[in-house]
Amino acid sequence: GKLGLSAQIDFDENFEDARVKIGGDIVGGARWSFGGNVNDISGSRLEIEIPLDDFLKLSEEDWLNILLNFTYVNSPETVKTDENQIHWEGKLKFGGSW
Repeated sequence: GKLGLSAQIDFDENFEDARVKIGGDIVGGARWSFGGNVNDISGSRLEIEIPLDDFLKLSEEDWLNILLNFTYVNSPETVKTDENQIHWEGKLKFGGSW
């Protein structure tokens, strides 16, 4: 298969407030993305999405539209109960919406 890579820059009023997002394909239809504010990388976000129908090699007739999503958010605004709390979140989607 081919690996794709994309980049997106959203400018606000000035460059320091711009948001950058890069991403691409992994394998089996899985995708990754990483983004954050140009001026402050501490608010960054890493996301990995795995379409389980592709990963499990289901035929189109058997598709269940299942998506596994892992997100890591590194943000000072994240509410933490203690300093060792992990910033990862996992979601499993069935069908068309979260």
